[in-house]
Amino acid sequence: MPNRIVYLLFSLLLLASPAVAQSTLSKPAAVPLLDQENGFRAYHFGEPYARYPKLRVFFDDGPTTTYIDPQEDLHYAGVPLTEVLYTFTPDGLDRISFTTRGQRHSDQLRQQLIARYGPGQPGTSYVNSYEWRGQHVVLSFSAATKENPDAQVLLLRLP
Repeated sequence: MPNRIVYLLFSLLLLASPAVAQSTLSKPAAVPLLDQENGFRAYHFGEPYARYPKLRVFFDDGPTTTYIDPQEDLHYAGVPLTEVLYTFTPDGLDRISFTTRGQRHSDQLRQQLIARYGPGQPGTSYVNSYEWRGQHVVLSFSAATKENPDAQVLLLRLP
């Protein structure tokens, strides 16, 4: 339950901030790999839920539904994950998030993201966070803290 609340709050912070949406269009340092991947693993932004029949409902909020893949590999580049969530709107896959627990795993996850996408920028919507921006996809990483032992990655399709 706490992961669900953190996920929803974090997603709302990113979506509700007009400054984030505007700054996305004006940031010159795009990460082309984010746009090329256009999602996570075999899940691609804009694809309809029907394309992924093995997903199971995790949370249903009317127009958006968040799913889990019961057969998900709960590792990212060797870092153990606690969950991977896929959120769909009527327009298709819109958000992907995954979490890991503990400072050590948080640090490892951040290092893997830096190795893959470059150094990133300090985040604008959450303390102790980092962002990587493509033209169509943004990736936000929130590190684990003493108050919240979960580190979270949020991949978000941009308008």
